[in-house]
Amino acid sequence: KKFEAAMRGHLPAHQVQAILAATADPAKLDAMPIHRFLELFTV
Repeated sequence: KKFEAAMRGHLPAHQVQAILAATADPAKLDAMPIHRFLELFTV
């Protein structure tokens, strides 16, 4: 909740949802290339 609230103050809602979806499954997150993960935070 704290992570989500912090993101909502800085990123559009669709971007926050994409980040939350990517981080919901640890195995899926581990398999994601780092550059793809960092792209989720690009404003």
